[in-house]
Amino acid sequence: MNEHALTQYRRQQVGFVFQFYNLMPSLTAYENVELVTEIAANPFTPDEALSLVGLEHRLHHYPSQLSGGEQQRGCDCTSYCQKTECIVCDEPTGALDSNTGRAVLRVLQDINEQQYYGNYYYTRHSNRRNGRPRDSFFGWNNQASYC
Repeated sequence: MNEHALTQYRRQQVGFVFQFYNLMPSLTAYENVELVTEIAANPFTPDEALSLVGLEHRLHHYPSQLSGGEQQRGCDCTSYCQKTECIVCDEPTGALDSNTGRAVLRVLQDINEQQYYGNYYYTRHSNRRNGRPRDSFFGWNNQASYC
């Protein structure tokens, strides 16, 4: 696969949620999501995507005006909004309190099961037991596996 084809594949088929927020500081939450929707083939609207993660009331706030958890959800949202076939997540709830973290994971699971995604991965390294991540979740074709 050449470089152009690989770029197209990543853009259209795989969504990434990184451990760090990677939001553009000069753009609002809405504009950060909108930036991603402009290159996606069949995305959620920014309003829809931000509503999924409970940020509909923070659309016009800049990352510096959002809490750490809100920034994390905004970053997660940029991946969800693409409606890709696969989302690869690295600690999508790392900066969230447990209730908000569970809500974000429910959103991931709901999207996976009911809407657009067939596969996704979630790891959380901060909660270890016997040297292994305690609450890792790996989804593949709507089948869950907890470690």
